[in-house]
Amino acid sequence: MKDQKKKRIFYYKDESNDDFMTAHPNVLNVNVDSKYNYMPNFILFKLFSFVFYYLIAIPLLSIANLFLFGVRVRGRKNLKGLWNKGYFIYANHTNYKDAWLTPVSIAPFRRNYVIANKAAVEIPVINYLAKAGGALPVADTMAGLKKMTQTIDNIILKKKQIITIFPEAHIWPYYTKLRAFPLTSFKFPAKTKAPSIPVAVCYKKRAILGEYRKPKTVAYIGKPIFPLDKLTERQNAEYLRDKTFDFIKNTIEKESTYSYIEYVKVEQGKDTTSDLESEKEAI
Repeated sequence: MKDQKKKRIFYYKDESNDDFMTAHPNVLNVNVDSKYNYMPNFILFKLFSFVFYYLIAIPLLSIANLFLFGVRVRGRKNLKGLWNKGYFIYANHTNYKDAWLTPVSIAPFRRNYVIANKAAVEIPVINYLAKAGGALPVADTMAGLKKMTQTIDNIILKKKQIITIFPEAHIWPYYTKLRAFPLTSFKFPAKTKAPSIPVAVCYKKRAILGEYRKPKTVAYIGKPIFPLDKLTERQNAEYLRDKTFDFIKNTIEKESTYSYIEYVKVEQGKDTTSDLESEKEAI
């Protein structure tokens, strides 16, 4: 077993754009524009999506979480009263497992879609599974953004389902602070008048051999944050962003008690490529 007593250090330059996960080769060149079909309506895809999501993905991921990953959830009582409503989940992005474990852990019996980087639908075979599993790639064009917004409206307002968004966008493994949330991510609940559910993913040192093992993961669910009637759409987006950010930040500061990886900011121009590549392999 590799000695973990010497803490790993990740060097970063830009909190908004640096990404510490190795990207997969994007074999397919997918244009997420006005022609992109977010939710195919033909019967075979709908049937495959239902079977894959409810009968394969959810059971397997639930078992994997129970026996392998062990993500614990606190605060599910805050979701009471929302079982028949569409809503948005906002969480910090600190693990490659976030995109599929967060939805399964938070609301396992509800259909949950995830706003994702388009790389998720550019890998052969995986692209079909990602789409069936609920990946909604970020649009490339203004026309594509319009279609993406219409899809989100349909999911929230008509289907009464859930959408998970990671405002930080890029993955910083086991990071125990919070990066800035762009306003754009909160225009969707401001427009649909749907509640936002803040989720803080926190890390704690394990009781047994904590120095040698990856930390324990605990997700804390906050109370629903509803848009206010007296505010404009932009004001509501700002209100939702600030309230969501505050809950996640405050919860992380209180409950994330173990830093598995240390993050150090370096000056622009310093080459940290070799450091990044060597550390990615250990995540």
